[in-house]
Amino acid sequence: MILICSSVVKESETKLVKFDYEVYIRASQTFFLLLLLIFLV
Repeated sequence: MILICSSVVKESETKLVKFDYEVYIRASQTFFLLLLLIFLV
């Protein structure tokens, strides 16, 4: 019972980390594009 719970928690943790990583990449790309636009204008 406890093992199942811990494995589920571990799985959700890795999913959250992956999600955070994707969001971070997208945010950094958007930030970079905004900086580029400001620099050009």
